[in-house]
Amino acid sequence: MKKKSFLTASLLVIGLSAFAVAPTYTYNFNAETATAAAGTVAGITVAGANTATWGVVSNTTVTAPDVVSNCLKIYTGAITGAANLTKFPTNGTDATLIWKQYPTGTAETKVGFSLRASGTSTYSSTPGLMQGYFCDAWSSANVLKARVYKLTSAGITNLDAGGYVSGIATATIANNIPFWMKVTIVGNSTVTINVYCSSDSITWSPLQPNIIDDGTKAGAVLTTGSSQLVYGLGNVDNTYLLDNITYIDNAGATALEPTSVLSAKVVSEEYYTLTGGKVNAKNYELKGLYILKQKLSDGSLRTLKVLLK
Repeated sequence: MKKKSFLTASLLVIGLSAFAVAPTYTYNFNAETATAAAGTVAGITVAGANTATWGVVSNTTVTAPDVVSNCLKIYTGAITGAANLTKFPTNGTDATLIWKQYPTGTAETKVGFSLRASGTSTYSSTPGLMQGYFCDAWSSANVLKARVYKLTSAGITNLDAGGYVSGIATATIANNIPFWMKVTIVGNSTVTINVYCSSDSITWSPLQPNIIDDGTKAGAVLTTGSSQLVYGLGNVDNTYLLDNITYIDNAGATALEPTSVLSAKVVSEEYYTLTGGKVNAKNYELKGLYILKQKLSDGSLRTLKVLLK
């Protein structure tokens, strides 16, 4: 029997499921023009009358070899900032949200994302802030913690039991060395939220495991909505940069693009992580969600999001 190449075998592994994988939406800022001042960024809009401002800056990591990339920088401080992420589904339910963050100082910072966002939250009378489940990457003096809040029409409720100082897991971070945050949310009558961090976007450590909202905490569970970038919570400092903000729609909240039949043959392919890192695909041990870039015999390129099992 003829031995199958990795390329052929990998396509058999993903088979039809390549087109059933959860749709994925990403903010990568390398296509934006880097400036030294606040400006507009494609797919990010001011929430209502909020005074939040942001822009894109070029950043070089301190690790070797140096890596230069464009990142999102928040400018307006001393407020609770809210921005709408219009690239993400407006009717999201079960999802995974991942982002890359560079600390650029040691002062206390608070930034994160609100999922299933809709309606209006009255928290601190913040203009444009929606109700939703908000995961906050809270850091101070190079120590990272995660907080999970429920923003409602009545204000804000801590869903985790750790309090502000003790009882929750921590991670050590360093200036201009990136870390990744991952939030998963699933459920309808009972909602379960998990928060993880990573130093490489591959190996994840839990920061807030199994946060439950069963409808007895600050009103009914939140079942669907859009996504918001939320920062500050009244904090002054914004010494961080954000990149590769990725939303994986595990429930398929919007329709997939129609599948087309290829007449051209695949001549080569490369695999990348969701955060853009190229991986070695010369063996059969890859598992999970990857970006697959294929070169076809007609000279065209094709990009897929595939689940390898």
